[in-house]
Amino acid sequence: MGVVHAISLLVAGIFLGQIMLLAGRHRLRDRHAFIWVMIGGAAFAAALGLPALNAISEAIGVAYMPSLVFLGAIYLILTLLMYQTMVLSSHQDGIRTMAQEIAYLRRVVEMNQNELEAATPNASGTARPAEASRS
Repeated sequence: MGVVHAISLLVAGIFLGQIMLLAGRHRLRDRHAFIWVMIGGAAFAAALGLPALNAISEAIGVAYMPSLVFLGAIYLILTLLMYQTMVLSSHQDGIRTMAQEIAYLRRVVEMNQNELEAATPNASGTARPAEASRS
């Protein structure tokens, strides 16, 4: 095992440990923790299989193995970014729906308060006219 192989294993192990620590402290939600554990596991497997990656890159005609690794990493990052964008879009839709429901409920509460004020007798014992209370 060469120095590069040992360093890549160490870095991948630290990354996987960091993911486990964050997941254990509930800093990552379960579905996101699962994705990150899979990514960390893939990074550790890639670090473990550096000689195999060299053989694969030579077999498919890639002259420099790290460029193949970077291509895979860029694809993974873009896929993760697309997933996060989809989650963000669904959250924005939910927030818009909740804001509309809150506005509707506020309007209903205001209408009910106005009706209650109109039906409540004033100091002279007579009910206030409905038109005067809505101004």
